[in-house]
Amino acid sequence: MAYNYDINEGKYPGEPGYKEWTGFEEQFKIPGTTSKYYKPIHPLTFHSQLLKNHLLLHSKKGETYTDYKIRCNAELEKNNKFFQPKGWNFDKLLYNYDLLFHIKQQDNKVNERLIKALKEHLKTIYETYKVNIKDRAYQPKELHEMTI
Repeated sequence: MAYNYDINEGKYPGEPGYKEWTGFEEQFKIPGTTSKYYKPIHPLTFHSQLLKNHLLLHSKKGETYTDYKIRCNAELEKNNKFFQPKGWNFDKLLYNYDLLFHIKQQDNKVNERLIKALKEHLKTIYETYKVNIKDRAYQPKELHEMTI
């Protein structure tokens, strides 16, 4: 049992008695930069850095791909910024490819929502202005199947 513990004190950041503990103190010690937007690194830049620094056979102990992801997620939640590790190694390469994959996935989701909204908008315009079915750019599936 905690001595003099008040459950109503320090529930939220900024309140007296609130202690911030993330559990990721080791990941926050990783040197690197943060930015508002993700700036992808070109694969040729990676290749030249790995060859120039002779990092093809060596990897830095203690910092891994998952540590970079944990730090990035924590930075995004806390400061709304992306994390970019300072050192050049394979883990940084994997981390950046993972970020590119997730950004592309988000882009696909946005595109699907935009296309769906556009189709609904065209449908309401056609119904509002009573456009003839044969003159429509976007036709219902039934009519499209009948013409094929």
